[in-house]
Amino acid sequence: VVVITGQLGTFQVSKNVRVISSNWTKEQPIRNFFKFIRVILPMLLTQKFTSIFSHMTEVQSALIAPITRLLRIRHYLWYAHAHRSKYLVWCHIWLTGIITSTPGSCPIGGSKVHPIGQAINNEDFAFTAKEKLKLTEFVHIGRFDPSKRVENIIEAIMQIRSLGGDQRLKLIGSPSTNSAEIEAQKLKAKYSFAVSEGWLQFIDSIPRSSVTAYLLDSDVFIHSYIGSLDKTLVEATMIGLPVVTINPEYISQFGSWSKAVPVTLVDEVKALLACAPKELTFELQRRGEYSVLSHSLLHWTDELSRILY
Repeated sequence: VVVITGQLGTFQVSKNVRVISSNWTKEQPIRNFFKFIRVILPMLLTQKFTSIFSHMTEVQSALIAPITRLLRIRHYLWYAHAHRSKYLVWCHIWLTGIITSTPGSCPIGGSKVHPIGQAINNEDFAFTAKEKLKLTEFVHIGRFDPSKRVENIIEAIMQIRSLGGDQRLKLIGSPSTNSAEIEAQKLKAKYSFAVSEGWLQFIDSIPRSSVTAYLLDSDVFIHSYIGSLDKTLVEATMIGLPVVTINPEYISQFGSWSKAVPVTLVDEVKALLACAPKELTFELQRRGEYSVLSHSLLHWTDELSRILY
């Protein structure tokens, strides 16, 4: 196995793996092109490869796509992003295929696109059945960006509380851009009264290693993003938490609590709270098993191997 990367970091590899850097540098497109071609072209011309797997490198893949097609080398690109890159469009024309996590994670469709799941290590998110779910501690983990519709989540919990509920909410995550930071500060100021009342918490982003602990310390994962299937949704499901969301991809795969059309967060929370304990336990088990079958790391590697080889 030959790995070509833009920059070398600290790593350990098996004896059959060789790692080479093209020393890719930001804002040096011409120099990067020649450095990359100088590294990869001799290999393409002199070595026999079963296939090439490019991971989120649509620019580099686009540079060699016509060459790999001409040499009849099977070439697949992993792409999981909402942005319809011009390089992705070019790759779609020339490459053998594009591999992604879910249909909604790739802005291009068709027979050359292969969704194979989220690649979650289910050992890190082992299903943990709770004796009794209080359904009061709600958590959301994700970027504090407008696209995540955080205000929609807060308003939903406020509405449930106005009906006599004692639900509390932790919002975990930080803005990813300066403009998102400005919007986040406005939102925190608007709902500062809820923080003072003690039922709302804003927590900065946490390390990936801490996600499991926060999930296990919660009763419900709540989510309002309507784009592609966020990995945290599957992680929460895999660990055994009820997930409340209006995300179309999640609902199409796992189902909803209310069956309402169109679905709202308030409808979903109400239906969840009204769910009988035995029915809830059965449904969480079903969703957990499906998440492992469709989104575990083992499933991902099996599907990837089947496509590449």
